[in-house]
Amino acid sequence: MRQIMEQVLPRWLPHGHALDIAPGRLAGRGILFAGSFGSLQIAENELPALGQAACNGEGDTGNPADRRILDHLGRQVVQGIADLLDEQLGFQPTNSDTNEPYAQSASLLYHRLRRQGEEWTLSLAMRPDAVVRLRRQVAGTARVLSAPVPLLEALGEVPVDLGCHLGCAGLVAGDIATLSPGDLIVLDGIVAQPAALTVNGALAQAGQARVARKGDTLTIAVTQSVRIERKHNRFHV
Repeated sequence: MRQIMEQVLPRWLPHGHALDIAPGRLAGRGILFAGSFGSLQIAENELPALGQAACNGEGDTGNPADRRILDHLGRQVVQGIADLLDEQLGFQPTNSDTNEPYAQSASLLYHRLRRQGEEWTLSLAMRPDAVVRLRRQVAGTARVLSAPVPLLEALGEVPVDLGCHLGCAGLVAGDIATLSPGDLIVLDGIVAQPAALTVNGALAQAGQARVARKGDTLTIAVTQSVRIERKHNRFHV
């Protein structure tokens, strides 16, 4: 938001480069200025000082006649900022009289504007789609996104542990405590039947192998390929 404000405010406030723009919070309720992006608020008692800053310090906020003029100018500044935010974010201008505030489904952003002892706080309620546009602007619109690639190609360099599930046996803790070298445990699988493959320790949804030997080494011969698919935004193997 600060980057956008730094682009917008110098068009309304002289010496905009001297502004200190930092997160801040609006104390109490403010005057609402609507735009297509959402709404912008400022405390009513800060409008004359903002109007005075817009005309480079001219006028006296303590004089009732000047204060009315400066208040009006301050309102023009805030509405101008709202219109420029629409412009910066690529929205079409909207009739502010018919535009509704987005308090229920908006992201609230507070920014304090301070310059030479003067301080104003603007509260922005932005529509969700405006927040998305803002984030894209901050990230840079000139980024080149890579073209989509097949899932298998994208995962081609991801290391995985491939295993073979020969079977299992049910034991109680007492049985395990009495095991000693040489004891046999009977599994529920049969060596002559295909065994399921495992990926990273989990049984694969597809993929089978047969147990085989190659010299003195126990091996497996794959009989059904492992399938990689995407389902419900998660990768399953």
